[in-house]
Amino acid sequence: MEMAIFITAVAALFTGLASIFMIFEMKEQKRAISSPALKLISKNCRAIHKDSFWQWDIEDIHGLPLEFINFGAGVAYNVSINWLIEVEELLKIINQSDSVDLVGSNIGGMLEIGRSFHNTKLQNIRKFDAIPAYQRNDMNRVPIPKYYVCAFEEFLDLEVFDNENMKTSDWSSFPCIMADVSYEDINKNIEKKRFKITFDIISILHGGSKEIDVDVIVKEL
Repeated sequence: MEMAIFITAVAALFTGLASIFMIFEMKEQKRAISSPALKLISKNCRAIHKDSFWQWDIEDIHGLPLEFINFGAGVAYNVSINWLIEVEELLKIINQSDSVDLVGSNIGGMLEIGRSFHNTKLQNIRKFDAIPAYQRNDMNRVPIPKYYVCAFEEFLDLEVFDNENMKTSDWSSFPCIMADVSYEDINKNIEKKRFKITFDIISILHGGSKEIDVDVIVKEL
């Protein structure tokens, strides 16, 4: 009698454990089905110096856009991107390239670079209500902040295309910029990622005109 009770209890225990495991597996499967996976995508771009300005082949009014793709199975909700860079480091690299006048300054919350002024707080934040899975369109483009692109253009003019540096290709490295990304799945689970973006100069053309070929490299940290 006691043995029968023991066997029944052990069977009930294993049945309970199996049920808990099945519930856990179902939750994991449900989460996998609904989980988004956002990625910023590297790209190549070209620019030509024309009428005293750099003109990029993929530029929009907000800056150089990167594709922001959801490779997961579910929709990403409440997506936010926060761009991070040490502004003083950015100004240092372009100001040290100019031996006469400062070309960059940060005054009263406004960043001045060359002939342009930038509100960095507004440029550093980008939000999407939702990004569906496997959708590639203009709505999912994230512009690299305009002030960062303008600083890079000043760097090109003052450092890369400097006559002495052109002879040796001996120019300083340009600071990278970070993107902190946060989003939720349908169950309100929050995912956070950080991406590092660098501008790698592939080729330059100088003489009658100035042209440049740049790889915008994105690396998830």
